[in-house]
Amino acid sequence: LGRDPPQEPLVRVGDDGGEGAEELAVDASRAFGCGVQQRPGAGEIATRALDLDEIDAEDIMVHRLAIVALPVQVEADALFEIAAVCIDLDGYTGWVCGHAFYQLGEVRRLRGEWDAAEDAYRRAAEHGCPTQPGLGLLRLAEGDLDAASGGVRRALTEVTTTPDRLDLLKAAVTIHLAEGHIEAARDAGTEFEEITEEMTTPVVEAERSAVRGAPRLSESDPGNALPLLRRAVGAWQEQGAPHEVAQLNVLIGQACRALADHDGARLEFSA
Repeated sequence: LGRDPPQEPLVRVGDDGGEGAEELAVDASRAFGCGVQQRPGAGEIATRALDLDEIDAEDIMVHRLAIVALPVQVEADALFEIAAVCIDLDGYTGWVCGHAFYQLGEVRRLRGEWDAAEDAYRRAAEHGCPTQPGLGLLRLAEGDLDAASGGVRRALTEVTTTPDRLDLLKAAVTIHLAEGHIEAARDAGTEFEEITEEMTTPVVEAERSAVRGAPRLSESDPGNALPLLRRAVGAWQEQGAPHEVAQLNVLIGQACRALADHDGARLEFSA
């Protein structure tokens, strides 16, 4: 592969061409801070792509970006691969380059490297790539709810293509719950359900259950939240996504505690 420059459409830069609802809402918000989709086997796809000399440089870059879809236990490998793509694309601009920096920001954010994540999002913006919902979730992690909410709300006014709204809507659920705006979170979750109504993949079904369950938990309705959260965590377990499983276990533990099942809560928190 070497370091051959990508082909069009990339161009060089410069060329013309607790116990109450508030505590439950905060815990619910923590459970949906991950913007990285989990698709087991993506690393194998990326590796195979790298071995095919006949694939052009841009296709190779796209396949290498698939490494970010690996489960979080190999997150360090994802970080290495995405950083390598960004180095390959340094000095170029275009969708692939911007997307590479955005994904780098996502992994940095998940690792708690907030300054590095913000820098990666900035580089993504320089290459014309939208930075939401990742930047909004970063602001949420930093405790700046106003910036988090404002960024995602603004993005939702601009993005009208329904598939492109899904990640934004999931982030909106997270942020609205953190704000204590349960009705707004429910509205975002309802739109997510409507868009994905005919989608039956395990990942979508898990996310659909999660965006339904989290607001119910925040409304102090743990009895109805618990089956939804159990369904979501089961689907993520089958997908081999420990990060999502761990986050949902927090919500399930909260639901158990709210139902006075303290032993169950302790087991979920330690899972």
